[in-house]
Amino acid sequence: MINKKIYYTFISILICALLSVVLVVLINKNIHPVRYGRIRTFLNVFNNASVSLYDSYQLKISDMFFRDNLIIENVPDAEITRVKPYNLIYDGYYIEGDNLQSLSLGSLKNDLKAKNSGAIFVNDTIPNYENRINMSDTVLNNKNLKRFYIRTPLDFSVFYVDETLQNLPYSFNFIVDKDYNGTLVRIDTYQEQFDKFTTLFLTHTDTIPENIYNTLNIIFKNEKQK
Repeated sequence: MINKKIYYTFISILICALLSVVLVVLINKNIHPVRYGRIRTFLNVFNNASVSLYDSYQLKISDMFFRDNLIIENVPDAEITRVKPYNLIYDGYYIEGDNLQSLSLGSLKNDLKAKNSGAIFVNDTIPNYENRINMSDTVLNNKNLKRFYIRTPLDFSVFYVDETLQNLPYSFNFIVDKDYNGTLVRIDTYQEQFDKFTTLFLTHTDTIPENIYNTLNIIFKNEKQK
């Protein structure tokens, strides 16, 4: 016959072990994996597009590094455009800086809607979006992309959505992202009146420089300690 004291001790240990397992599962379920990455945006312009593709140039618009929704933006050619080379972006606000050390969440004061250098954050509907026409999927750079086009009296534009990219902190248009369950990564536009063809596109990688990685973590840690 089993000793009652041993029996109850065994039951208590078993219950504690089960509770520990449940607790670990709940904790792991609520852990949010931190996401880091880099988003770069470019604009290719082709003048006299129907005649030649050699009359063209590329503009580097923005180079963004992020930790979840916290973004450090490096504005290319800032010395030429006479703007500050860095922006810290978070939760609908931004602050400009001369260097990484000058960036702080406590200094955020500018409405992101007023930002006019580097990447522009657009939350409005694309003009004539309700009249868009879906196209067949295509493959660009070994990626399968959804497409749709919009025609207006002034231009013809094709929009490309990458379904493999989800919930990035920046997009050319978040409304399109939501509707097509991906990220709008490219917009081709032809203006017949001027015979001009433009390609606005972004690239994404999961790797960022060590100094940017450390700065993002320091900014985040300093904010959490307040």
